[in-house]
Amino acid sequence: MVFFLSLVDCTSSVLFLPYMASFRAVYLNSYLVGEGLSGLVPAIFALVQGVGGNPECREVIRVNETTGEEETVTEAVSDDPRFSVEVFFGLLLVMMVLSAAAFAAIDNLSTFDSERLAVPAEALKKDRRRDSASFDSDEESFRRYREKH
Repeated sequence: MVFFLSLVDCTSSVLFLPYMASFRAVYLNSYLVGEGLSGLVPAIFALVQGVGGNPECREVIRVNETTGEEETVTEAVSDDPRFSVEVFFGLLLVMMVLSAAAFAAIDNLSTFDSERLAVPAEALKKDRRRDSASFDSDEESFRRYREKH
């Protein structure tokens, strides 16, 4: 599970920046803030969990197994975390599911179509006919169209 979390974290910028090019530029700031929060929110969860606290030295009474006598020993004792590792990963899972649901909604609902950049199909076809000898991708044609208009 940790491997898949790190894979999503490392590839999200590379995969979603070209996708964000199909929306108005004003949304890029929100995207970048979201990228920053995707690292901040798990860090806050970890701080709330209480990991990395300073241990205290406490005197603990132990029974010596060989002699059967009680001994007083000073050892470092850390506080227990406020919630378990399973709860921490569950919170990360909820965050990922919410992100996936938001992406699916933006990608599939017609409500968000008005926020996309409109590129007429005729413009892409005209660019393809003009550059028929080259093997430009749709993204390259889209970029040239945006530069012209």
